[in-house]
Amino acid sequence: SFLRGLKSLGGRVSAVGPGSVDQLSKGARECLDAYRSCSHVLDANELLTHARALMVEEPFSRIETIDEPLVEAAAALREALGVPGLSSATARLCRDKVAMKEFLRARGIPCAASAGVRSMAELREFAAVEGFPLIVKPVDGFNANDTHRVESMAALEALAPKLGLDGQRRLAVEE
Repeated sequence: SFLRGLKSLGGRVSAVGPGSVDQLSKGARECLDAYRSCSHVLDANELLTHARALMVEEPFSRIETIDEPLVEAAAALREALGVPGLSSATARLCRDKVAMKEFLRARGIPCAASAGVRSMAELREFAAVEGFPLIVKPVDGFNANDTHRVESMAALEALAPKLGLDGQRRLAVEE
């Protein structure tokens, strides 16, 4: 495991997680030097409060996560606490593939056509211009969860009720 690897290298390992220490596996508890429970781990401000409390015991030299949804929160912690590592701007590009592709294109690096869409009208327009097949997925998704390969306009229309495009939620679509 990740924790075991850190401990084997001689690291002092502290963690902030969503459950109580009793909810951790025995193996995880044995690898941790300190632990704080945080009810909203995706809330950077709440994470910061818990991280600062842990830093009183011993300053951090690194802040890492292996959980994709926490990449941006971990970057925000690094910046707030002055710990080296991936910046918030770079972390956002890791999570938001539409922004990442815009960043790459602006620097002359070719990549698949893509867009962030908030409505079926925008999604249909992208499909009309780029054709099929298309990949449709949440911008802030986790791995391949809720990722759909769409082969035709009929398949896109059939998928529409599942997408939840309501003008608020943003999906990534790419050729």
